[in-house]
Amino acid sequence: MSKNYFTSYFTLGSGFNYGLAVEADLKMKEMTQVPSYSYHIYEFNHGPKSLINKESLCLILTLSENLFKNEKIIKETLKLGSKIIMVGSRNIKGVSDKNISYFLCDSDFKFDTTKSFINIPIFHVLAYVKTINENLNPDKPKILDYTTII
Repeated sequence: MSKNYFTSYFTLGSGFNYGLAVEADLKMKEMTQVPSYSYHIYEFNHGPKSLINKESLCLILTLSENLFKNEKIIKETLKLGSKIIMVGSRNIKGVSDKNISYFLCDSDFKFDTTKSFINIPIFHVLAYVKTINENLNPDKPKILDYTTII
């Protein structure tokens, strides 16, 4: 299996990053037509993790240092076979695995909100690359309109 191959996509975020996780989920659905889901990091353990498998990719948006036991969720996700992309610090206690890729792991921003903004280009590029790999046109998503009519 190719390193960049996945058939389902999960984005986990907390606080300000939860809204960004939802946006990342929508971007992946719109562009790639791959089943994708977004959850608060703690909500993930209450059932959604049952959808994880070895063809899943889980994007974990920048974690606040105040989060409690996030390493447990990461370990369980890896145990189920998912690959993980983490934005931000590698300083997750007791977590080291070849199935984790890090983006901007050396960044040191003072405020969590500032850290959150670095997530946006990462999930946009991720969706774009997946779209190209699926031979789809990122500028013309299937079955979508440019506006929403209420």
